[in-house]
Amino acid sequence: PAVRVAMQQKMEFLAVSQLEQRPPTDEELEAFFALRQEQYRQPAVLSFMQVYLNPDGDEDIDARAAALLERLRAEDPERFELYEFGNRSMLDPWVESRTTEEIDRNFGGDFGAALEALPVGEWSGPHASGLGLHLVKVVEREDSRIPEITEVISSVIADLQYEAGQAAREQLYQEIAQNYRVILDTPVREVLEGDSE
Repeated sequence: PAVRVAMQQKMEFLAVSQLEQRPPTDEELEAFFALRQEQYRQPAVLSFMQVYLNPDGDEDIDARAAALLERLRAEDPERFELYEFGNRSMLDPWVESRTTEEIDRNFGGDFGAALEALPVGEWSGPHASGLGLHLVKVVEREDSRIPEITEVISSVIADLQYEAGQAAREQLYQEIAQNYRVILDTPVREVLEGDSE
């Protein structure tokens, strides 16, 4: 048995090595990418300013948020002035070039997805996160997009080679299986026959 296992591993290695020795053609890469474009979709990237409001124990939070939003729209402060607004927190009032997934990790909830839908250049809110409420101004947004293949070519090559290797192994297993007969002992055969009834 050990010899058989070693021989099978050697054959697997040779089968995959042959694939790796021949680099995929441009046509193969483009066809592979075309069928899996969503797999390579890049998330939206946002830069925004935020003012944090802690709603805990604040019965007038809605009125306070509305008044503060009106003030932000009127004064349109620079980012270094935002510390004068809202409640103090560990959150940075200026967030630059973060994906929606990164924003969700930092703020909790689906905050990134909510910001993705906001207009650029306008204070709005309050918007809820996993940490509290925020008044937000999206400064810049790069929408989610499917990249050009040249932008992700290394990943496409690696994924294609991986899938080709898996297919080569599966074909090898099928070829090996054709050379063997599977003999079931009586208890196993009875179980399988019982399942088919």
